[in-house]
Amino acid sequence: MFGLHFGHISSVGSASQLRSLVSALKRNDDPVTLLMTLQELVELLAMSTEESFIGVDISELVRLLGGALRNHDATGSMTMSTVNGNPDSMLLACRCLSNLLEALPLSGSIMCRHNVIEALCEKLFEIEYIDLAEQALSTLEHLSVSFPDKICEAGGMSACLMFLDFFPTSVQKSALTCAVNCAKAITGDLFPQAKDSLQVLERTMFSDEQSIASLS
Repeated sequence: MFGLHFGHISSVGSASQLRSLVSALKRNDDPVTLLMTLQELVELLAMSTEESFIGVDISELVRLLGGALRNHDATGSMTMSTVNGNPDSMLLACRCLSNLLEALPLSGSIMCRHNVIEALCEKLFEIEYIDLAEQALSTLEHLSVSFPDKICEAGGMSACLMFLDFFPTSVQKSALTCAVNCAKAITGDLFPQAKDSLQVLERTMFSDEQSIASLS
C-alpha cells in the first residue's frame, strides 16, 4: 500500500516537473538556459513512466522539441530561435524525443503529426554533427517499428542507407533495422521512390563483407 502511495506521489511530482519544463521551453530565449532546460528534460524523461505525463500537453512538448531539432519553432515563430546552429541543443532535443518514445510509446503518433520524422531524416541527408546523426538514426529505428510507412514517405530508407559505411557497426545495425522495417511496409504507391533504396538494402544485406547484415 505504501509502495502504491509513494508511486502516485512520485508520478504527480514528475508530471509537475514536466509541465514546468514545457513552460520553460516556450519562454526561454537564452541559449544557455535553454540548454540547461533540455538537459534536465532528457534526464527526467529517462525516468518517466506513462503516469508521469498526467496533465502534460504532449503535443506541445513534441512541437517544441521538433522545433529545437529543426532549429526553429514548429509554428515558424522565433520562440526557439536561440538554438540555431547549436549542435548540443539539437542533440539534446533528439534525445528528449527518444526518451519520450521509451516512456510514452503513444507519443509516436504525435511525432508523426508534427513532422518529427522529416526533421530526423534531414539530419541524415546532410550530416553536420555525427553524434546528432547517430541519435537521429536510433530514434528513427524506434519509430520504424510502428510507423515504417511514414518513414518511407519521408525518404527515410534513403536517409538511413546514404552514409551507412560512415557509421560504426552498432549504428549501422540501427540503420539497417530501420530500413528493413520500412521495406516490409512498402506498398505499390511507395515503391517508385523506394526502389533505389531497396536495391542498396539488398546488396548490403547479402554482402559477405557486412557482418552486421545478419539481422533477424
